[in-house]
Amino acid sequence: MRRAILLLALCALISRAPELFAGAAQGSGKEPLVTMNFDNVDIATVAKFISAITGKNLLLDDTVRGKVSVIAPARVTPAQAYCIFMSALQLKGFAAVRAGPVIEIMPARDARTFAPLTGSQTPAGECAQPVDPNA
Repeated sequence: MRRAILLLALCALISRAPELFAGAAQGSGKEPLVTMNFDNVDIATVAKFISAITGKNLLLDDTVRGKVSVIAPARVTPAQAYCIFMSALQLKGFAAVRAGPVIEIMPARDARTFAPLTGSQTPAGECAQPVDPNA
C-alpha cells in the first residue's frame, strides 16, 4: 500500500515536471529571461538573436555594419534585451524605423527621412526609463 502511494506521488510529480521547470527558467513566470553577453560581435548576429527572442521582424540596411559589445551581468526580459540592442545601435549611429510589421535598421541620418511624425515627446519611446544614479 505504501509503495502504491509513493508511486502515485511520483507519477503526479513527473506529470507536472514541465510546468515546474518552465517556472524556474522564467523567473517571475511572466516572461523568459535571457543572457546578453556579446564581446565584439557583428551587429547582424545580435540582430538575429534579438529577432529570435522577441519575434520582431528586423530588416538591416546594407550599410549597417560593425561590431558591438554588450555586457549585461543580470538576465533580462526580451523587451529589455530589445531596448539594450536599440541603445547599442544608437551608439553606433544607427536607428530603427517601424515600417508596418518590419523594423528597418539604417543609419540615423537616413532614418530622419523615413520616420513618421509622432505626438510623443519621449525620444526613446518604449525603451525610455529614468536612470537610477545609485545603480
